[in-house]
Amino acid sequence: MSPLRFSSVVVLALLLMGCAATSPTDYTTYQRSTALTGDIQQDELPVKVTNPRIEFRGIALHDDRVNSLNLLYSGVGGAGGIGAQIVMHATSVRAAQDRKLEELREKADLALAPLKADLEGLEIDELRLASVPGRFLVGAEGEDSSSEFFVRSYPIFFVSDNLESISITNVISLHQTAGSKTATLYQNLVEVILDAEDLAGGLENAGRDGLMAMIHKLYAESMILALDDVAEQLQEVDLTARNFRFHQGERLRVERGSKVEQGCKSTTIRNLRGWLIRYPASGNTTCSEQVAASK
Repeated sequence: MSPLRFSSVVVLALLLMGCAATSPTDYTTYQRSTALTGDIQQDELPVKVTNPRIEFRGIALHDDRVNSLNLLYSGVGGAGGIGAQIVMHATSVRAAQDRKLEELREKADLALAPLKADLEGLEIDELRLASVPGRFLVGAEGEDSSSEFFVRSYPIFFVSDNLESISITNVISLHQTAGSKTATLYQNLVEVILDAEDLAGGLENAGRDGLMAMIHKLYAESMILALDDVAEQLQEVDLTARNFRFHQGERLRVERGSKVEQGCKSTTIRNLRGWLIRYPASGNTTCSEQVAASK
């Protein structure tokens, strides 16, 4: 094969490998505009929630085995033949990934069955109660607002299969309106995992009122975390990236990033994608030392 044909095949392979990768709609790119400087001087930012119903999902345990579909390409037919084989491979990989992801989601959502009665009919009105006076006011996407600044929010709540963990993944973006133009100043994904103390008795025994209290707490906490980030109040404690390990139900998670906040009950990190993740602290000695020093 000539060098030119070989180069063409390599480029085609790289492009198609990208086609078989995770869809960009599965995540959010961290974005902070250079025009954003410090806190927003506006009382109660209006928040437009883009999904009218409160969305719950089970936690899918991803299996990377579907990504290891390796094939050897035949040189018969030259570069065109190899290119056709690459196209077929990329298509089969993507189809296998989609099927596997759908299977994982269906299996994960079975965890919601015991909570079905409590979850039915939950709409945006429930999230309005999570508004924090002086910080943000939750409303529906179509509601009119004359504010210069506003926030869009897409929250999804996740429940572990053992019903011992509930969390929120909230895609949050800050926008500024000037005349007929709207600019995005900030965009990020914020994840908050509820502390074990707030799950006393478990999700299955929480009832609708208990579940609502958890939803409001998670939503408010994720919004305040994003607004603190907008105001540059979250600074890396240690700029050196390292691995952070924590449990979400029975699942052990490992995230690489840097710590931006350490509380008595929780640790907040910014991972390598820029996302903010807050999870319950475990084995933290800082708080006990603070209590001892205050006596």
